[in-house]
Amino acid sequence: HLVVINQQMLHDAESIFPECIGKFVLIYNQFNFATILERSEQNFENDQLMNQKFILSSGRLIETQKDFTSLINAYNCLKNNYSRQEKLYIIGDGPDRDKLQVLIQNLGLQNDVFLIGYQKNPFIWIKHAQCFVLSSKHEGLPSVLIEAMALNIPVVSTNCPDGPNEILLGGEAGALVEVSDIEGL
Repeated sequence: HLVVINQQMLHDAESIFPECIGKFVLIYNQFNFATILERSEQNFENDQLMNQKFILSSGRLIETQKDFTSLINAYNCLKNNYSRQEKLYIIGDGPDRDKLQVLIQNLGLQNDVFLIGYQKNPFIWIKHAQCFVLSSKHEGLPSVLIEAMALNIPVVSTNCPDGPNEILLGGEAGALVEVSDIEGL
């Protein structure tokens, strides 16, 4: 058997490899929701960032997939055009960290957008966020959307291939916007 992790991948695989129809098996990622809830309740080390209202995103800082550039530009639009006061926190590290930090500086957002690096327990952050945003150009089945939803946090996601549309039930369970749509984000 050949395992796929979402409906779109199943459809794509059957289209590309019609000779393998019947051999594909859809198996979703597994989640321990009790552990997610338990970890989200752990005490947070005293941190000034946690004492503010914030929008959260997370992922490897790699622009070819995650498109944090569009997210940061969308946040700039949100702050300047809609007078929102929430900060933007991005959990994760990766090769494009310096590039993103330069963008933050160039937009004058160094007091509003924070690249907070790897976090051992991201669930504390998710639980305290005003909303969670996924700005990816492509995904498989983004677990972080499911984790945010498990913690009752509103989500906004790009309608990227493959998983967000399926997770968010075509936009019924969270907002879907087009990939790289700064105004939509």
